[in-house]
Amino acid sequence: MYIHLFNLINNNGINKFKKIVFVFIGFLVLIFLADILLGKMSRFLLKKQHSGWEYSTKFSIETTTAPIIILGNSRGIHDYEPDIITNKVGLDCYNASRDDQSILYHCAIFNTITKRYTPKIVILDISYNMLGKYDNNYSQLNYLLPYYATHPEIKSIIETKGSSVKTKFLSAFYPYHSMFFTIAKGYFKKDKTLDSLHGFKPIAGYLSGPLVHKSTDLVYPLDTVLVHYLQKMIDTCQQLGIQLYLSIAPYYYHTVTNDISVNTLESIAKQKNIPLLNFSNYPTFLQHPVLFRNYENLNKKGADIYTNLLMDTILKLQKR
Repeated sequence: MYIHLFNLINNNGINKFKKIVFVFIGFLVLIFLADILLGKMSRFLLKKQHSGWEYSTKFSIETTTAPIIILGNSRGIHDYEPDIITNKVGLDCYNASRDDQSILYHCAIFNTITKRYTPKIVILDISYNMLGKYDNNYSQLNYLLPYYATHPEIKSIIETKGSSVKTKFLSAFYPYHSMFFTIAKGYFKKDKTLDSLHGFKPIAGYLSGPLVHKSTDLVYPLDTVLVHYLQKMIDTCQQLGIQLYLSIAPYYYHTVTNDISVNTLESIAKQKNIPLLNFSNYPTFLQHPVLFRNYENLNKKGADIYTNLLMDTILKLQKR
């Protein structure tokens, strides 16, 4: 009797264990299938983008053949107007800038472009702190993850995110995990503004505050990885005969410039014989706050004036 009772309890325990195992395996299978489904859905939505940030990034990486390319962060996308540049020099221009991005993103876009063709001119927007060591420089590379498998020229840049990034690509959904809703919005929304303006995103409104006297005697660590990829971009431009211009767009504060990023860039530019055009404290803009949307970004009118000024300066340099 006791033996029979023991066997019954033992069998019940085994059956419960089997059920737990089966449930766990079923759960893993569901996760696996959901991952595949979400990955395929995201890939489809990205491929069919009509507008928005992901459309602009995809267009920059896979489609544009413009002889003039602009690279930068939010200041790049708001302050440089491609149509004015085209009217000045008679060459198509595309603004491949994107908000909140670092030199790593710019170099990745540059690599994909030069893999397909050789532009004549590249204008790289320079901003304070751009070579600083910040985690955000790497987390924002998520927007390039969908291109990791198909564009080997940007793999090394994406892998600066960390040693585990390769393993994470075992997930089909991982490349899209931080941008799924942005992709969906770009698929359903039919706004072609970025496309019709060749990547340029004007902002309305104007600044009414007083001129700020701001010192940039800032102490922060330089990110040697960013410096490395910037130098690689410069070297590639010189090897391919691309005219590279580094440009600092206007700020609406009077600045005592002793910023380690700008100092480093000036040193590299001098060493490599690359023009660095500094309009950060240009009087025309400091005297007219109505040309700014905020202290760091020009509005549409300010961008028009600045782009004309920049191109007039570049054309003078080309005549020397």
